[in-house]
Amino acid sequence: MKSRSSSNLAPLRPTSKSSFLAVAGALILFLLLAFVPRPAVAGDAPAWMHALTNAPLPPHDEKTDAVLLYSEEILMVQPNGKLKEIDRNAYKILRPGGRHFGKVALPYDSDSRITSIRGWCSAFPRREKISR
Repeated sequence: MKSRSSSNLAPLRPTSKSSFLAVAGALILFLLLAFVPRPAVAGDAPAWMHALTNAPLPPHDEKTDAVLLYSEEILMVQPNGKLKEIDRNAYKILRPGGRHFGKVALPYDSDSRITSIRGWCSAFPRREKISR
């Protein structure tokens, strides 16, 4: 019985310049897509933020751009004597004019340090106006 060997198979090589460019292009595309940052998953947001998706909106008029749904400020003194501040705010942006509520700006100087910033964006279900 004769055994078949795969050693006589020629290695896969592009046969022309155009096929080489196609293979190179596919490889470059794969590498680019492999290192593209992916958007955060909805499960990444903390539970207190997820709870706000079903919370009723506070009273506001029809021209309000955004409403504050949650606000918490915590100031802690650490054992080394340094202060640690945690601010949590959640806004529901109702109109394009409230876009600036989705931006974060923190003042700091040579005596202060920002150790971390986290932010989440949650797509709240849109409430449709019902006309009667």
